Amino acid sequence: MIKHINVFKKRLSNSFFYIVLFSFIFSFVGWFIPRTYFEYFDRTKYYKIYSPVLLDKEKYKSCEIVSVYIRRESIIEVKGDVLIELILIQKNNSIDKRTKIIRETNIDKGEKLVVIHLPLPCDNVKGEYYFLGSVTYEINHVNKVEHFNTVKFQIYE
Repeated sequence: MIKHINVFKKRLSNSFFYIVLFSFIFSFVGWFIPRTYFEYFDRTKYYKIYSPVLLDKEKYKSCEIVSVYIRRESIIEVKGDVLIELILIQKNNSIDKRTKIIRETNIDKGEKLVVIHLPLPCDNVKGEYYFLGSVTYEINHVNKVEHFNTVKFQIYE
């Protein structure tokens, strides 16, 4: 009887080891394969912003509100972070980042025209500007980014 109990204990300890090993490998592969796919192989455009991104007018004064019209399409519902920078185009074609706006947004499924109202700083110099933006969202723990820029506009006062 004791011999049978010892054999049973040995088989049980070996089985337990293989159960733990299998569950660890299964969990690792279950995490690794989808993450690798979404990071390196997935080229699906889950969120797309159509160009050109238009404004309500071509000339503004400092401190005015600019209405930005973004036509976008999403095949999923997801939360995202929007980063928008006001860019001054220098005479030598270099750029000068003037302000940065960061917002969180809920991205609904489907095609939609989104209107964002952005305040211009009151200390802007006269010149030609545009907004440069990006939307960052997460798919299966992998960050995806969609970039956009608006048409150029003038600040004259």
